[in-house]
Amino acid sequence: MNDTVVNTLQKLLENKKVQLLLALALVLLAFRLYAAPQPEPDTTLVHAARETPAATEAAFGSALEYRKSLEAQLALHLSHIAGAGQVTVMLTLTDGGKAEFATDREETRRGTDTTTEETLSQQTVLLQGGGRESGLKLRETMPKVQGVVVIASGASTAKVREMLTEAAVTILALPPHRVTVLPGR
Repeated sequence: MNDTVVNTLQKLLENKKVQLLLALALVLLAFRLYAAPQPEPDTTLVHAARETPAATEAAFGSALEYRKSLEAQLALHLSHIAGAGQVTVMLTLTDGGKAEFATDREETRRGTDTTTEETLSQQTVLLQGGGRESGLKLRETMPKVQGVVVIASGASTAKVREMLTEAAVTILALPPHRVTVLPGR
């Protein structure tokens, strides 16, 4: 039985069309493995809120822009819920985010039999471009969402409030006690 399978595979591999298909499949597989997948533009900021990766150089400005963009996206998604009506959202963030920069580290040890002198120097790696210098960022984190207030014109009914709360909890990965839904005008 094993000889039959091996013979069949050998015959298949001798076929030029099969060889071409295998080569094409390998090229597509290699491309898929090495090509960086791009996140969908609609959900990029929502994913960033869940995983807390990305930005801080001008901490207040970046956090403010991030918050406003996330609020707008959340309000848009929540307004699609049946009965929600007009929706506005206010988020509170934990901080301005953090950035970790690459550093050059140099350790020097000098000494004799009786004494040893150790020196450690550390400098941030700088990148030059466009007439200015900036540090090489290794990792950035966006501020975490601490809580959210949702004001919706249709939130006067308990069912709509429940749906809005559940959606906000799911989108932002927050516990329910950090989400407040209030009726608006």
